[in-house]
Amino acid sequence: MSGLNPSQISEILYQELGLSADTKLYVALSGGIDSAVLLDLMIHVVSERGQKSHLEVLHCNHGIHADADAWEKHCADLSNNYGVRFQSVKLNLKVGNQHVSEAEAREARYGWMRKFITSDSALLTAHHEQDNVETFFLNLMRGAGARGLAAIQPIVDFSNGKLVRPLLGVSRM
Repeated sequence: MSGLNPSQISEILYQELGLSADTKLYVALSGGIDSAVLLDLMIHVVSERGQKSHLEVLHCNHGIHADADAWEKHCADLSNNYGVRFQSVKLNLKVGNQHVSEAEAREARYGWMRKFITSDSALLTAHHEQDNVETFFLNLMRGAGARGLAAIQPIVDFSNGKLVRPLLGVSRM
């Protein structure tokens, strides 16, 4: 992520988006570079604030890809190396040779993650500027209205808490 530092993420979370200092934060960790960068930034943010106990990692093993178990282990190892609690679930969405759509996988993933989010917590995902542009054009091609063309929002209600995307204004470069 181009030129981003923990102080900027802290400012985004606590000033721009208005999260409370007591908010429990869950990082959705896929094992890819984007979510690994978000986790690294969040480790610095909560450590600087003396709130490492406010951070946990959530991972969904969809069981779709041949390397899904290796990704889960990678996420567990990464979390363990940072000293943060790691929770995962095996969703096993692949049935026989049938593949589920990305939308079905996302809904299953968010369905599981909703269980953790209370009124004093937030789920953080690593969506960035390029994801937002891609979503805008996909929605445009689908004929979405004004709400759909707004693409990805930086913070939305989610379960009883919030879904936060602190990297939306950040280029992946």
